[in-house]
Amino acid sequence: MDLSEKIRFWKPVNNPPKKELQLRFLHRLSRLLNKGYPIIEALDIIQWDRQLKPIASSVITLLKSGHHLDEALEHKHFNQVITTYLYFVRNNGDIRTSLEKCITMFEQRLVYMKKFQETARYPAILLVVCAVLLYFVKQTV
Repeated sequence: MDLSEKIRFWKPVNNPPKKELQLRFLHRLSRLLNKGYPIIEALDIIQWDRQLKPIASSVITLLKSGHHLDEALEHKHFNQVITTYLYFVRNNGDIRTSLEKCITMFEQRLVYMKKFQETARYPAILLVVCAVLLYFVKQTV
C-alpha cells in the first residue's frame, strides 16, 4: 500500500467561496457587463484570474447548458441572498442594474454583519469577566 496516498473516510463537501471572493466575482462581472461585454465573454475574461477561474468556468458551462445566472451561482454555492435576489429580478431583463443592486445589498450586509460582530464583542467580554468575578466572590465568601 502506498503511504503517500491519503485515505479519506468522508467525501469532501463543496464549500462555498468566501464572501469576499463572491463579492469580487460579482464586481468584475458587473464592470465587464457595463463595458458592453456579453455575459459569456465577460466570464471568459474573469477566468484569467486564478482564484475566480473555477467559479467562472462552472458558470459558463451551466449558462451554455440553459440554466439561468441565479441557478448557476446557486450551483456554485453562492450566498443565498445573492441567488434569491437574482431569481426574483430575473423577469426584469436588465441584468446590469439588477447585478449592481445585488452587489450594493450584499456589501451592506457584510458591513453590517462586521459592525454587529464588533459591537457584540464588548458585552460578551464584559459578561465573561463579570461571571468570573462572581464565581471568585462566591468561592471566597
